[in-house]
Amino acid sequence: MQQVRNSVELQHPFTVTVHGDVPKQTLKLPNTGDMFPGIYLDPNSQWLCYNVYYRGELIGPWYQLGPEVWLRASYDSLD
Repeated sequence: MQQVRNSVELQHPFTVTVHGDVPKQTLKLPNTGDMFPGIYLDPNSQWLCYNVYYRGELIGPWYQLGPEVWLRASYDSLD
């Protein structure tokens, strides 16, 4: 059985303002096969931003919303 290597690297704290009226698709790490259904975000929430590596490859910056819940860090993910 091959072990999948995932890692995260802290970028910076980031404060965002969201409308909270549209559910957002999130990713579950380290178990990337599981996707959470759309969730509603609280306006003016503050999350840490990380570079996330999956199998050694950078898959981009993500906000950590909870212990295993991640939201892709992009402008359209927050509208």
